[in-house]
Amino acid sequence: MAATCDPHLINAETRTQASPYFIEWTVHNFLYPITNPVDSPSFTLGDGVDCRFHLKYHVFSNQEVVSTSVTVHYRCPGKVCYIDRKGFRNSKQEIKEDWCAQPPLRMEGGETVQFGTNLHLSLISRKKTENIPDNSLTFFCYITVVEEMIAPIDKSVLLRNMAGDFEKELYNSKSSDVTLEVEDESIPAHKAVLAARSPVFAAMFDSGMSEQLSGHVRISDIKKEAVKELLRFLYCCRVDRLQDMAYDLLPAADKYCLPDLKDMCERTMVNQIKVENVFMYLELANSHQCDELRKATIRYIKANPKEVMSCGADVFRTHAYLLADVFEELVGVTS
Repeated sequence: MAATCDPHLINAETRTQASPYFIEWTVHNFLYPITNPVDSPSFTLGDGVDCRFHLKYHVFSNQEVVSTSVTVHYRCPGKVCYIDRKGFRNSKQEIKEDWCAQPPLRMEGGETVQFGTNLHLSLISRKKTENIPDNSLTFFCYITVVEEMIAPIDKSVLLRNMAGDFEKELYNSKSSDVTLEVEDESIPAHKAVLAARSPVFAAMFDSGMSEQLSGHVRISDIKKEAVKELLRFLYCCRVDRLQDMAYDLLPAADKYCLPDLKDMCERTMVNQIKVENVFMYLELANSHQCDELRKATIRYIKANPKEVMSCGADVFRTHAYLLADVFEELVGVTS
């Protein structure tokens, strides 16, 4: 900023130097009463750095004080900005205050920081000749931009690590507070995990039912191995034996309101349809509202009528109530 001839008017001049970035702001007529805040221009440097100095006069503890500060905004994503040194000095290049004792301020893209100090004018005035011989004071700031690429957080890694931690608690009797009674086995579990993952378990443990009071849950309509895989899904979001257990797991997923597990089972079974299980899968699809599985079984019967008809009288007798449903679907397709 160019100087003016008015000795009572505050003016400033600016000098910048890059690599690392060095910013100075010299304020003239510094001791003249500052009635309004004074701001430097906004300096836009390379690498997405914006910097601005501020002066503001006020009275604090009956002393005239000028707050001095600098605001730095860093816009560049993927890099790191360090504010190494900052302070102010007089025209003799004697550093009157250097804030380098503080650790460098680290900024990532999109962050803004402000720092500074208070200057007591009465203390400076007592030694005016020594402190500010020509009524000018220079504020400075060193800024370094580091080509430090910030790797994005891989959420899949976080989820995998969390699943691994929860797996350590699977079947852990020392920390369990509920037991699942299945067939001839007692399987330890944790109410918090079951309730967080399944609204059915949440309602069970929050309704004063016997399971909540006794800490025991009897499961008589799901096979033991299916319950264990169900627990693995609840704790780890993983099923190790999905290919073998999909048929038994799907009803369990439906019972405990686990749509993701149910969908996994349904998709697996769609690819497992064959003559020996097509009617079993169709019956399961009807019982648990699995539309995709039902459509797949109808398509299979339509495409393989001779093989299906060769299943034998026992199969048709067992699933007789499904034949009319299948017939209607076939007629609807061919009409």
